Amino acid sequence: MAKAPSADYAPVPIFKTRKMRISLMLTQQELANLAGVAREEVDSFERNLPVRLETRNKILKELLGRRPPGAAPSY
Repeated sequence: MAKAPSADYAPVPIFKTRKMRISLMLTQQELANLAGVAREEVDSFERNLPVRLETRNKILKELLGRRPPGAAPSY
């Protein structure tokens, strides 16, 4: 059984990371390939299971560094 995340940090809510990935029209495998991590790590991250900080940062970098298709550029 997986450990619950510790209370000393605020995890990104599950629905937000998954929703962000879906809005970018990416599968878990595609996001994993872009971030250079295993698909299972993306799945664990989306379900708020413990993942290494480096893995979390790689996934977030990919999610936050992309815009949904058709989104206006920010100035």
